[in-house]
Amino acid sequence: MKEGTAGADGHDNELPGGHGLASFKKQLESHQGTLTASAQDGSWTLFAYIPVTVIDDSPGLFEQVQA
Repeated sequence: MKEGTAGADGHDNELPGGHGLASFKKQLESHQGTLTASAQDGSWTLFAYIPVTVIDDSPGLFEQVQA
């Protein structure tokens, strides 16, 4: 957070929103998804697996683009 800015409730040094990675992970897991995060050499990697249901008779991406 930038220095001198306040969080959503007006307090300095607090992040707004309250939507931490743990909250997003719990939401994904409730839909049989996963969320992993790691830090290495000062860089973060975030991986989210979001399962989707594909209907067999739906057109593929190529067919949608051609329409």
